[in-house]
Amino acid sequence: DNEFEGSALDTSNDEEEWHSESPSHTSSDYSDWTADAGINLKPSTPLSSRKRARRPLSSSDEEEEEEEATAEDKEEEEKRPSDEDEPTRVKKSKQKAKKPKTKSPRRPKPRPSINREVSNEFRPSLWITDVVPRKSPFVPQMGDEVIYFRQGHEAYVEAVNRNELYPINLEKQPWKKMALRDQEFVKITGIKYEVCPPTLCCLKLTLIDHGTGKISDKSFSVKYHDMPDVIDFLVLRQNYDEAMRRNWQASECICMQPPTSGFRSVIDDAWWFGTIVCQEPYQSQYPDSHFQCFKVRWDNGETEKLSPWDVEPISDNDQQPEMEGGGIAVTAEEMSELMYKPLPGEWGDHRRDEECERIIGALDQLITIEISAPFSGPVDIVQYPTYCTVIAYPTDLGTIRLRLINRFYRRLSALIWDARYITHNARTFNEPRSKIAHSAKLITNVLQKFVNDPTCTDVMEIYNAVEEMDDDDEWGDRALISPALLSLTKRSLEVLPDRDAWKGQCKSLVSYIFDCEDSEPFRQPVNPNNYP
Repeated sequence: DNEFEGSALDTSNDEEEWHSESPSHTSSDYSDWTADAGINLKPSTPLSSRKRARRPLSSSDEEEEEEEATAEDKEEEEKRPSDEDEPTRVKKSKQKAKKPKTKSPRRPKPRPSINREVSNEFRPSLWITDVVPRKSPFVPQMGDEVIYFRQGHEAYVEAVNRNELYPINLEKQPWKKMALRDQEFVKITGIKYEVCPPTLCCLKLTLIDHGTGKISDKSFSVKYHDMPDVIDFLVLRQNYDEAMRRNWQASECICMQPPTSGFRSVIDDAWWFGTIVCQEPYQSQYPDSHFQCFKVRWDNGETEKLSPWDVEPISDNDQQPEMEGGGIAVTAEEMSELMYKPLPGEWGDHRRDEECERIIGALDQLITIEISAPFSGPVDIVQYPTYCTVIAYPTDLGTIRLRLINRFYRRLSALIWDARYITHNARTFNEPRSKIAHSAKLITNVLQKFVNDPTCTDVMEIYNAVEEMDDDDEWGDRALISPALLSLTKRSLEVLPDRDAWKGQCKSLVSYIFDCEDSEPFRQPVNPNNYP
């Protein structure tokens, strides 16, 4: 289940980047699951966003640190500000007191004490844990077909370095490894998350041939997180294509805008209105890119840059704000219209609504099973404060159920990916062979079999069959053992174990490692004279 093992698309450099670029704990070493989801995983939903453009992320960092220091212990004063704080539309200063650059090595960030609540910097942001689909920011899902904008990615990397959020290797960025155009058509074929902090999303992006529309043999990886003052550099192809079909016309007139120049845009679940002033390249070195190509003037007089997929046309029936420069709440129906429209086959032979309701019914049954109790809702991080320092992408049956109710998933493969993460998290936080890890695997296997069988309506039939098969497997494993070894095993069980036997086993293991060629650099202490 290693994420990219067996994939001819990856290079050793890509793998090295994924595992060594930041001092983090990987929350997934797998996610290519095309065997289960099918190689033709289709596009996705929310658009790129400009949610941040009106409420620049800014450095309210100092303010946040002061609040955290008074609310918690003095130990918290050194921690970095959290990216998950609810954004506001209040303008804040973009100035940030930069730390003096020194050559001293980075110290690992202290883990929260086991007897107190985990600090906010380790908590996954709403961007990762949200159960409601939103127009922005973009939340990646397996199989999404997206447009990758190099300009936006470069801006993200620059922002991370400027704010010293986490170490980032400039030489390992995709444009350093391969020739990338200003915008590339790609498919998300791999996902994993890392606890940094901040929690990072790592994506494997496979290039799609523009002529045939088929996946190519070339891919690259990106690592990023949602930043309020950095515009999304990944845009769903469905949203991109729809935006490109519109015929916008710029207008310098503020009083009487022609219908094609006035627009509205969703920010923080509200409509805000403005006028497109002109279209011009965001950067001169990318003259053909549509990224941030519109200069707009909001009705309150402010100006900024937007992309075509950030704006929506205004119809005669659309409600207008009571006061100039004001906003209008987005209705549920309007938000639904903005969301991703599943393509044929992404939910099997049925409609998404039908499949979602069928699977919700199965989850209602699964949650009542005793062994499902640990996975029926989010892990209590007050009771398990180190959970967020180990698990980057928490999920559970209750969260999956809410996402199904809200039509969060864009395709079945994204749902299956979430379900399998329950097992991964249980094996990561607990011992892989522990009872709870075994229960997680059993439950997720049942759910996956149910999802893959659109004719099934009673998940308990699958559960009983899988449970019985699981019991048979335990005895079947014994049948694969040779009679002599099984006899020896039985005799060994009758003898009291040697309490010191582990010492000899450890010694044998160390001796074996010592004899391996790869261990040569680590057999002796580093000589400080040779390596001061």
